[in-house]
Amino acid sequence: MNPATARAIAQLAQSRTSRRVAGLLVAGNAFLVLLLMAIPVVLIVVILAAVDASVQATQPVEGCDLVRVGETPVVGDLDDEQVSNAAAIVNVARKNGINEYGQVIAIAAALQESTLRNYRGGHADSLGLFQQRPSQGWGTARQIGDPVKSAEAFFGVARHTDNTGLMDIRGWRKLSLTAVAQQVQRSAFPYAYADEEPLARQVVATLRSDDTSSALCGNPGAMSCPSTGFSVEAGLTPDGLRVLRCLGDKFSQIAGFSGTGERAANPDSDHETGRAVDAVIPNWDTRAGNAEGWRIAGWVKRHASRLGVTYVIFDGKIWSRQRADEGWREYEHPSGSTDPTSRHLDHVHVSVAGNAAGTGAGGPGRVRLPLSGGYALTAAFGECSGLWSECHTGLDFAAPSGAPVTAVADGTVVSTTWNSAYGNLTQVRGDAADAEYWYAHQESQYVEVGDRVRAGQTIGTVGSTGNSTGPHLHLEVRVRGRPVDPETWLADHGVDP
Repeated sequence: MNPATARAIAQLAQSRTSRRVAGLLVAGNAFLVLLLMAIPVVLIVVILAAVDASVQATQPVEGCDLVRVGETPVVGDLDDEQVSNAAAIVNVARKNGINEYGQVIAIAAALQESTLRNYRGGHADSLGLFQQRPSQGWGTARQIGDPVKSAEAFFGVARHTDNTGLMDIRGWRKLSLTAVAQQVQRSAFPYAYADEEPLARQVVATLRSDDTSSALCGNPGAMSCPSTGFSVEAGLTPDGLRVLRCLGDKFSQIAGFSGTGERAANPDSDHETGRAVDAVIPNWDTRAGNAEGWRIAGWVKRHASRLGVTYVIFDGKIWSRQRADEGWREYEHPSGSTDPTSRHLDHVHVSVAGNAAGTGAGGPGRVRLPLSGGYALTAAFGECSGLWSECHTGLDFAAPSGAPVTAVADGTVVSTTWNSAYGNLTQVRGDAADAEYWYAHQESQYVEVGDRVRAGQTIGTVGSTGNSTGPHLHLEVRVRGRPVDPETWLADHGVDP
């Protein structure tokens, strides 16, 4: 961790009110260990902490490279136990594709509830980092006492509890920290969470800056490169971070990068949402500089699938995943400007899906909502009731019968059958590897097996066929045969239902 960051966090921590008995981060006896195992590449994070009156049942976190800290970083007056617990929370978030705002919410909640200490007891039967209660359905005492499992429960990705977690809250990315934390925690002091937000942001930023292995969470085919250490990494989506790091690793001659919020005048929103990176070309106005720019742009295009790239712009040309068969096309800036920056002569612009690297050729490309408007989201992914034989495996869009249903992504129709549960069901195999999109309960189906469909193309109409209580579209997204939350999947690809 760089000393300037440590000093800033220390000053911030010292300014907090004295209501906290325990301070936050001084060197202690606990330490954080990352064990890298390549079978294939899997990082298992083992958090060992010597803690008075704390539970030591931390389980390994598998599936991707997570927070790595060679020595426990100094964050204000937090001690080793607290940093280890914060790292456990962040690792769970990264493993499940939860962005930094979600991490900040969780860290703030844990700071408020337990000062990031894994307490064995609290009010009534409250336990652990988030003071969850066995009597309220949060799990057994042992499960709650495991920092990883308690974090999974807070985020709503746990298998041991059905209680509402962060990922169950519709539109949580647009809600205040207080609103989200309160919906999960149901505290008697809901406004106290906001007091912890400044320190929580510093904790998350510090854990990010100390992640020097940075192979990143993602799909098995995703590319992984070491951290650049640049401040521009802040706020980027996983795919954006991957592009930045891999360009920095492969092309050390790049003069600089721009990321989130650093192109505010650009009408393209990709920068504002962390889904774009600009690589500045040295000596761009020379023949050698132009050739180097094309070498970089070509490399990104060739590795679009592993980087999650949707399109690349350089030297007045654009290549997009959506229109890959057309190659490099002429590009005109939306504003009509023709200066070197607007024409992308001095930099290579790379836009990404968000978190799709390794799922196919640049992810699913353009993604659209399945209905253009006039709908209401009803049953969410993972809801359980007598309406389904098992828990709900999709997202329901209630709309009038006959409303057009459009493809969410490019693909090929593989089935248009009747199913007793799904009714009239259209299944589309996406161009992204191992992805399928299911459109159920349709009144009419306009496509046939073997048809190619494009994102936004009308493929049928809303109906109420099969197991249905009223006209709606059931959208199901399956990756490698398993249903995933369509609301999260859409958000990861830049579409907010």
